[in-house]
Amino acid sequence: MSNVGAWPLAAVVFLYACGAACSSRKGKEMSALDSIGSEYSRQLQIANDRGRAAVEMSRIISANNDQTIRDMDAKRALSNAGSGRVSTNSSNSSFERGADNFDQYMRDTEHVVDQWGQVSDQPNQYNLHWTDRFGNFVRSNDASYDPNAHSNQHYEKAKAIH
Repeated sequence: MSNVGAWPLAAVVFLYACGAACSSRKGKEMSALDSIGSEYSRQLQIANDRGRAAVEMSRIISANNDQTIRDMDAKRALSNAGSGRVSTNSSNSSFERGADNFDQYMRDTEHVVDQWGQVSDQPNQYNLHWTDRFGNFVRSNDASYDPNAHSNQHYEKAKAIH
């Protein structure tokens, strides 16, 4: 912040103290004191305005970054939802499928899609996955198991995407 610091405040305090002690020289000294005080106030206002402008710029940048992240998340969700289909539009589709398959292998997970179109990764130790509308899952390897029989929540079967 240009010219704003402790020394102008110290000068103002000193000149006020001197002005009070030297009342006989009040004319020019008090005029100089008023000039320094008004310059200090002006510089302080400039610094405050710059600080407010920086805060506003930071808020705008953060909002822009948040929107960019939301857009990227939406694109990734669409990409994940379509990962079971073969894409002929992308020359990298084979590589991406291979990388995704490796990722699933390393994490012992598989992609499943629920009745509402939401794709998620679930442990592949289970053959069957059920979900409620809120992202909660029940898993089992028993084909006769019905999670709705033991819960007051309603679960729908999710299907694996291969």
